[in-house]
Amino acid sequence: MEITCENLLDKFAIDTESFRNIAAQVLGELADPEGEASVVFVSDERMRELNREYRNKDRTTDVLSFSFHDDPTSPGMIGDVYISLPTALRQAEERDMALEEELLRLMIHGLLHLVGHTHDAKEDTARMRAREHEFFDAHWPSLEERTAS
Repeated sequence: MEITCENLLDKFAIDTESFRNIAAQVLGELADPEGEASVVFVSDERMRELNREYRNKDRTTDVLSFSFHDDPTSPGMIGDVYISLPTALRQAEERDMALEEELLRLMIHGLLHLVGHTHDAKEDTARMRAREHEFFDAHWPSLEERTAS
């Protein structure tokens, strides 16, 4: 799995390599192992532009996913996940958690959208939340350990 992970905001120090590795492991279980995806950490302004352009919502949001095809097991580019760092920081502070914890939650949520998970119906939401918890529980301990030092 080829993952690109970029932080477009210099004022936030993010361990993009750790997030890239986790994204590769998560998508490696869910999509074509030869697939590609990107995770991009952006500003609220950029997120608002994306949300306005693609969802007709003139406001920022925490995470957006752009899946490039219906079948994630197809070879090639699976899609992009954009995460607003300022929004993630606000949410982390509101929930009294580390920024990296919130970023991991948002990234996993976005990656699950790339492979077809939704939260349109109650059953879909329950399935998606279960997968989110599964992947979070598998990856947070090692990320927490790396970010604590």
